[in-house]
Amino acid sequence: MFSPMLSILIIPFLAAMFLAINMGGSGTSPSFAAAYGSNIVRKDSIPVLFGAFVFLGAIIAGKKVALTIGKDIVDIGPLGATFVSILTASLLLAASVTKGIPTSLVQLNTAAIIGLGICKAGYKPSLARPVVRRMLGVWIVAPFISLGLSFLLTVAANEIGLL
Repeated sequence: MFSPMLSILIIPFLAAMFLAINMGGSGTSPSFAAAYGSNIVRKDSIPVLFGAFVFLGAIIAGKKVALTIGKDIVDIGPLGATFVSILTASLLLAASVTKGIPTSLVQLNTAAIIGLGICKAGYKPSLARPVVRRMLGVWIVAPFISLGLSFLLTVAANEIGLL
């Protein structure tokens, strides 16, 4: 149907677009729900703001994250591997979005990349173990810290009449 070179470029691009659509669905809602609900942000400006901040985040912190995963955890290799990891994360994110279950895209992508690395023998256990342990610790502890901090800030905001 397409030339092999074109297929190598189109298929990962389509997978990335599928991921972007699901990322927008799972990330935009929690990011802007409070601002939209309190009439601080207009509905039509949300996609522009979300896109701008995703782009800004990629510019500011994306390289560090990519280097941590790409050098400390696994050696991914060819473009086909990128397609596999993007498609895996996209399918799982789509399943969670359609069920209304909040899911972390970072966790899905990282797990997909680690799974790919283990399968392709590009996994670097001696380097990856401490990094993965640190990430898992943060993934488990951070939601509880967020819950507690949100509770405390809500109590404080109630006390001073902000809520």
